[in-house]
Amino acid sequence: MTPASIETAPLGDGWILGLVHDDDRPAARHHPWVILTRCDTGWADEDGYLWSPTHWARLPDPQPPATGWRPPAGEIVVEVGWFGEERSPVWLASIVCPDGSYDEERQPDVRTTVAAIEECARKWSGEIGLPWRRGQMSHADAVVVPFTRKPRP
Repeated sequence: MTPASIETAPLGDGWILGLVHDDDRPAARHHPWVILTRCDTGWADEDGYLWSPTHWARLPDPQPPATGWRPPAGEIVVEVGWFGEERSPVWLASIVCPDGSYDEERQPDVRTTVAAIEECARKWSGEIGLPWRRGQMSHADAVVVPFTRKPRP
């Protein structure tokens, strides 16, 4: 079989043989064919290391188990959440699927400031190609001052 351009590789959770030319990795110099699967940021080997293949070929059976990866769908939503008994605010960037459910395969990012989570959402959006927006942010810019009443004598 003649290797095909990596742009024509199947979109799914299976495995391929990827032709890599990566001078920064000694394995690529000695073994230019690497077993790879798709991930959100490109192609990864069985250990999770990212590779940049230029061509691909079908991996003969037996193949490693399917990873369960699927293309991301929906949008990235930035929302306020609450942490701990003190109910301290934290901010989350999560993928909300077209049906309104959260993408359980992709863990939300958590940050302690609005600026940090929005930067995270912009970066994530660029990596996976989904738009991002602010969701429930009603407490995002508020200063939370704990108030406790003293018990009456």
